Amino acid sequence: MHVLPSQPIKSINSRLHLETFIRSNISPKIVRLLEKDFPNSRQVRHVDLESASDSTLFDFAKNQGFTIVTFDSDFVDLNVVKGIPPKIIWLRTGNMTTKNISNLISSQIANIQNFINSKESEILEILDIPVQS
Repeated sequence: MHVLPSQPIKSINSRLHLETFIRSNISPKIVRLLEKDFPNSRQVRHVDLESASDSTLFDFAKNQGFTIVTFDSDFVDLNVVKGIPPKIIWLRTGNMTTKNISNLISSQIANIQNFINSKESEILEILDIPVQS
């Protein structure tokens, strides 16, 4: 499991081609905010799975080739039972605005790309740790 603080990554110029599947506890507005960096993202509401169980969402992401982005440890638990795919991006933050969540995810593009391309990595934790001066 990788754990990344929310420090921005410098000089990222390439576009990330990644299909993310955003859990319902993250606003659907985030898809629009992430569109430039993550053009194929979907939020559960956009695929009529807002009321689906975590297991159903996990299976949907697996079958459709999505990486799950979530605040919930439930998907980490499902990963232990069902394995990969899908890969899980686990946001380990406190309460944040949708814009701040978007900024946090976008600041980690290079790390997310490395995670997705890794054969052995299953879960990527992104922490919101204040950078100390």
